[in-house]
Amino acid sequence: MAAVSGCVMSDRLAPPQAAAEMPLTCPAAFAPDSRRYSWSLVMSVVAFAFRLIVGIVFGILSAVMLSPAAAALAGNARQTTAIALVASVFACGLLCVAAPTARRALGRGFLVLGACTFALPLSAFLLSGRAVTEIVANSEPGTEIWAAVGAGAGGALVTGMATFMGFIVGTLLLLVGLVLALGGRREVIIIERVSSDRGQIR
Repeated sequence: MAAVSGCVMSDRLAPPQAAAEMPLTCPAAFAPDSRRYSWSLVMSVVAFAFRLIVGIVFGILSAVMLSPAAAALAGNARQTTAIALVASVFACGLLCVAAPTARRALGRGFLVLGACTFALPLSAFLLSGRAVTEIVANSEPGTEIWAAVGAGAGGALVTGMATFMGFIVGTLLLLVGLVLALGGRREVIIIERVSSDRGQIR
């Protein structure tokens, strides 16, 4: 038996010429295709984990941006609010995991977060409106007008700050998301048409 670099060639009872022409039998552990497949599998797992982490992180940030609206719409139903926020995190995570590449996963995460941040003024408006309603309803008799004025001024201030932050930061996040999700290298295929006059004798 002769061993050559992890590959075994059987030359027992065979002439030299036949042994030279006999193919090598390599174990699967030494095959290049096996190592290439293992490396590809590892990279696929790493890419999947990266996309999953990106989806969870951006989903949590998006849920934070939507929490004022969820609290205003759900009211005292804290369980409904929690379910809605968890569902938003799950949706963002699923959207990023389904992305074909890590760059597009980041782009989708930025797009979702930018949309939620852009909607922050609406969330703040809903929450401040509910706060004004509760303050006026719980105020003492005869002080409803002053309570409404004070709560309205505070709500307008909060809504204004949320509008400023939401529009500026939301626009930046949306632009970054569009660049990451839609940008990248584009292949341009140039088809050169051969003239029909070529090769003709004039």
